[in-house]
Amino acid sequence: KDYYSLIRDWFGVAEANQTLQELLGGGWSAFRYAPMRMMFLDAEEQLKTTWKRQWRKAISGDPEKRVRDHMNQPEVQKRVKLYDTASFTLGVIMVFFAEYLFL
Repeated sequence: KDYYSLIRDWFGVAEANQTLQELLGGGWSAFRYAPMRMMFLDAEEQLKTTWKRQWRKAISGDPEKRVRDHMNQPEVQKRVKLYDTASFTLGVIMVFFAEYLFL
């Protein structure tokens, strides 16, 4: 076999093509067998959990509790206000930059 077919087999392109053909032509049976899709969903869930824990630790210092549970502490309120102000300012700057690029 050539390298292209080995890579294609390794990534499961044949299964993806078959799944796509079943989806377009043969009903809903395509959702039963989708290993690549499940792999991406698992990776997305893991990334979301990791990101959420890091965000909670940066804001409140405790990765297990929600930020809302720490909102009665003044230092957490200051951090939340700072992040909110920074994200809003960055959003406005990005809108101005996009407008500058388009005009």
